[in-house]
Order: sequence, then structure tokens, then C-alpha cells
Amino acid sequence: MLSARFFRFFAELERNNTREWFHDHATEFKEHVQAPFLALIEQLLSHMQSRDSLIAMSAKDALFRIHRDVRFAKNKAPYKTAMGAAIGRGGRKDMAEPGLYIEAHARGGHIAGGIYMPSREQLADIRSWIADHHDELDRAVNDPAFVQAFGTLRGERSKVMPAEFRDVVASAPLIVHKQLYYWGDITKQDLLAADAAERIMAKHDAAAHVNDVLRRALHGQ
Repeated sequence: MLSARFFRFFAELERNNTREWFHDHATEFKEHVQAPFLALIEQLLSHMQSRDSLIAMSAKDALFRIHRDVRFAKNKAPYKTAMGAAIGRGGRKDMAEPGLYIEAHARGGHIAGGIYMPSREQLADIRSWIADHHDELDRAVNDPAFVQAFGTLRGERSKVMPAEFRDVVASAPLIVHKQLYYWGDITKQDLLAADAAERIMAKHDAAAHVNDVLRRALHGQ
């Protein structure tokens, strides 16, 4: 599992984000960062598949590369300062299907889920569903376990709504969201624990009802 060296690596990378430094610490990265994080993802994947038989992917497929795409970025630092992975039915490249996103950095980590980047067509379908079922979404989002773990749903909002949805904004305010995701913290102590995967899944399970409702919205069920 993750060790103190995992977090120390990222603290040092934040101060030395260069290809030269990373090359000099490549062995440390592989042994004390990449390998233990992959082991954690393998445990999380097993838990996720026990909850959803439609998840068909490997732990390696869930991992995001540590290299940054700097082609169009103002920040030219070559490496991310966190390890991240996404587990779900659509794999890590599907930004719409609700699943589990986990990342760990120098000070701890984060867990997220929900609908992050739906297509234009998917967003229209989601909004149509919310217009007819907003009470169900409201109940899920206001569940005490979800509120305690994540607060509320986040996401960019439309400044001007399509005409067909304007009349329901007052009764269904979440319909203005172009994204419907949640985000919460995981402490370093939790990530260092022998039962880190179980602690992460306990927090993920607090959003189970929200994910179920969002999946129904996404697929028009």
C-alpha cells in the first residue's frame, strides 16, 4: 500500500518538476509511487466490480499517465503532482459515465464521481430526464450520507438555458449544470492505512444513490 515515501516523492516533485529530476528519481517513482498506487487500484477495482458487474477493465487501464500534455498549456511543468485513476463502465476515457475517480498527492487525496464531461447530446438527454424527475435527483443529493461526504453536486453552469428548459429552472435548479459531479477529500492517514481501499469505498458508497440516479438520467431510464 501507499507509504510515507509516496507522499514525500510528490512533495519533492512539486519543488523540482523537471525532466532531469524525474529521470534521476525514476526508480523511486516506479517502486514507491506507481507500483503501490496500482496495487491500491487493483483492490478498488475488485470492490467496484463486486458492486457493478458491467465494469470490465484492468487496473492499468484505470491509471492516468503522470506526464502532462503541455502542448496548449501555459504551465509547462512536464509532470502531474498526483497519481490518478478512474474506474467505471466506460473506463478512464469516458467522462460521462458515473464511476469512481481517485487521486493521491503530497498532502492526501481526493475522491470524485458523477457526470463530468457529457457530450452536447448527452447533456440534452440528462436535462430532459431532470425536467421530469427532479424530485428523485433532489432526494439523492440531499441524502445525509452524501451531504456529509461530498456536500453537493458541482459543475459549470449554463448562463443561458435552452428555451425548452427555462420554465423548470425554479423547481429543478440542478438542470442548469453542464456537469454534475461531486468531489471530496481523502486524508493521508486514510491512504496510509492497511484498509485504505475499504475506507475509500465507504466514502464512494455514500454517493451510490446519486450515481444510480445520474446513470438513469444519462441513459434516459
